[in-house]
Amino acid sequence: YCLKTNFIANTSQKQRTLCTLYKQSATAFASRAMRQTQQILSFDPMVEHGSGRPLLRGKVLRNIHPGEARAFRESLDWVVDCGITEVGSVLYAKFQQARFSALAALVYPYATSEQLVWLSKFVVFLFAYDDVNDDREQLVQNPTLDGELEMLEESLMSIARGSRPRGAEQPLARAFADFMAEFQRYASDDWLACFADDVEDYLLANRMERKVHVSDNVMKPADYIPCRRSLSACRAGFDVGAALLGIDCAKIRSSEIARVMATLGNDHFSWLNDLFGIDRDLKQGTASNLIICLAAHTTHDLHHALDMTVNMLNETCTTFFELEHSEHVRADPDVRLYSQIVRSSIVGTLSWYYRSERYNAAHAKQH
Repeated sequence: YCLKTNFIANTSQKQRTLCTLYKQSATAFASRAMRQTQQILSFDPMVEHGSGRPLLRGKVLRNIHPGEARAFRESLDWVVDCGITEVGSVLYAKFQQARFSALAALVYPYATSEQLVWLSKFVVFLFAYDDVNDDREQLVQNPTLDGELEMLEESLMSIARGSRPRGAEQPLARAFADFMAEFQRYASDDWLACFADDVEDYLLANRMERKVHVSDNVMKPADYIPCRRSLSACRAGFDVGAALLGIDCAKIRSSEIARVMATLGNDHFSWLNDLFGIDRDLKQGTASNLIICLAAHTTHDLHHALDMTVNMLNETCTTFFELEHSEHVRADPDVRLYSQIVRSSIVGTLSWYYRSERYNAAHAKQH
């Protein structure tokens, strides 16, 4: 699969020809791309939108967890109680529009209504932290912000490992500590340790990404793709689902097939976010997006890079569903159950983009 991905991203004859024709540097291209005002994703990628352009394959779920409305209300109350935002603020309105509870409900359909409440809180926490990291303007203008975020990350890593460090009263740290208190009720010691490792990987990757945000560098696709897997927090998200379902942690950690499925699910989540978030990222001036990386180093055209990303997403889904139905997966009950966690992420995440207004997607009203 990794060889397929690298082949699609780097060795297409069409892209090699374009690289010969366009001699501009990746940095210069990205700078121009950030200044363009034309919307790149101005259409529904799942509906015919141009001769020869690929369609994003998948199914948009119409039904949702019956506990989602409760989770929506309680997670909004929670962000206020934790001090992350306040009622009536711009950030509070963004949380309302994003409907992170719907993402949790679609990705974790097997959760109880009570579990869905704290799962929604976890999703809100991740996006709140991610938005602070992705605020390039604030990172450039505020020279102390990076240091403050590093202190926060040290607190979060300690909380993930079960301690309550100094600085844990910071709103995001308090929010994460509240989530951990609930998660510890359901997770085995093995899953708690695995989750802590994956959270640390996620936080350190975001620390590195901030350095990229304030520089003029655009990562090559071959570098961006593995980095993006850490930035997504998918590994930690899969840990949570596996812990809820009582899957044997040791079996999953020793299973090569489970790791491949997790990588496929991670790539799908990450690239889908880059697809639907491309115009948001361009507006914010961040080059941390697969489409921008492909355009800067391979296609020299954002529209071609978008089509390339759609093809990569489709290939990822095809590979996962083929693997899911293989005898190797069906033979082991824990691996088979783990495949359902990844499947729920692939199907649920796509469906969320057609419910949420976070990315101002006009196509959301069409499904």
